[in-house]
Amino acid sequence: MNDDIRQRRRQAAWFCFEQHLTEEQLLEAIGILEQQFQLDGVGVLISYVSTICAQFNLGKEVGKALCVKFFEVMANREIKLPTDPLLLIEEKRFSAIRQQEQQAAAEKAKEAAPPPVEEIPAHSMIFMSLLKYLLKEVFTDEMELIKLLKLCCEQDKKIHKDIKAAIDNWQLNPQSFRWVLPFSESQLAEVTHLIYVCLCEVSGPVEADQIFHKAIAVCELRPEAKKFPPSRLL
Repeated sequence: MNDDIRQRRRQAAWFCFEQHLTEEQLLEAIGILEQQFQLDGVGVLISYVSTICAQFNLGKEVGKALCVKFFEVMANREIKLPTDPLLLIEEKRFSAIRQQEQQAAAEKAKEAAPPPVEEIPAHSMIFMSLLKYLLKEVFTDEMELIKLLKLCCEQDKKIHKDIKAAIDNWQLNPQSFRWVLPFSESQLAEVTHLIYVCLCEVSGPVEADQIFHKAIAVCELRPEAKKFPPSRLL
């Protein structure tokens, strides 16, 4: 069978079944024609129409009418037929390939993208800055401050259990200040007061005030100080 006849059979199939099938079903019907019914002859076309009607439940009467219509279309070259469905099939196939490629590229780009930067609240940043200053200038041994804070917690029963738990967590994970992040401004102000009490034990109230004022001055240089003035921790 030459290519011209094969094309006309595809066009005729589409033309005949168009009123009875969806586009997806039509594409499937054309695929069946191409794969299973390429031999020439009247019996082949009748078998093809019967197969499509059975597959899509079109009924025997519709099948008979479609057989007649199919032969009329094949015989009458003056009937205007739709564009070769094979072009639509190829377009669908290439579209699916492009979509798969785009999805793969998007997944690859997503995997290569850096993780989102964690946004730390301004009051947390200011408190951590204050704490780092005190650890650098006063409590050169981090564990010294932690032990003093735990002692304060034991002596003051009013201190919230979350703060006690955070200090315990800090002791287990020294040099990490992530325990600060869940706390509100008021909770961090309470921790600041505890640190001030510890500083008074070490240096005395007068020197503790001086050290705290210097620490606050350093914190005020941070950009977060515009959103959260360090003095609010006092």
